[in-house]
Amino acid sequence: MKQSAITARKRELRERIAELMSKRGKIGKKNFGKSLERKKLTEEIKRLTRERASVCANAGGADEEEGEDLVRADEDAEMMM
Repeated sequence: MKQSAITARKRELRERIAELMSKRGKIGKKNFGKSLERKKLTEEIKRLTRERASVCANAGGADEEEGEDLVRADEDAEMMM
């Protein structure tokens, strides 16, 4: 994969993860009965985070630290549930 394609994929994954985390947070604040939907979003976030981490590891890009921050933020959000 070309470096520009890898960078674009990392950016796409980062944006999608942020979007899902936002959606999951809104569900948690508004609807307490939507735990199944929230769990599905959490699983999708975890899957995308793992995919992004593997892309970053294979590319060796400077985005690796930010990926760790996303994982930590996701873990923090999980602990607050």
